[in-house]
Amino acid sequence: MQFGFARIIGVEFSPELCAVARQNVKIFTRRIKTSSHVDIIESDVTKYHFDSQTNVFFMYNPFDKVIMDYLIENMQNSLLQSPRKISLIYNTPNCAELFASSGLFVAHEAFESGGTRFQVYNN
Repeated sequence: MQFGFARIIGVEFSPELCAVARQNVKIFTRRIKTSSHVDIIESDVTKYHFDSQTNVFFMYNPFDKVIMDYLIENMQNSLLQSPRKISLIYNTPNCAELFASSGLFVAHEAFESGGTRFQVYNN
């Protein structure tokens, strides 16, 4: 929200965690003036339809390898339907090998910040 994104979408499977995320967004946007529109969507990310405007993804080590495989397949399908350049910022990339072997992404940059590792991929 502080980096100038017009729209931010959080996708969460758990209704309880969606409620927590929505409350956190309310608190944050009251404290920080932002023009970003934030939506928290209750959905299975492996089946969620990424629209053609979705071009930056951020993940904080959200899934195990099984779910991550499905997510990568979903991203590939999205790109087949709407070809575009995308970037993925992966915090604590425990499934990095899946992205490396997917043929979809190329590792662009790795860095550390705040004591955690990030890997940036581009297609």
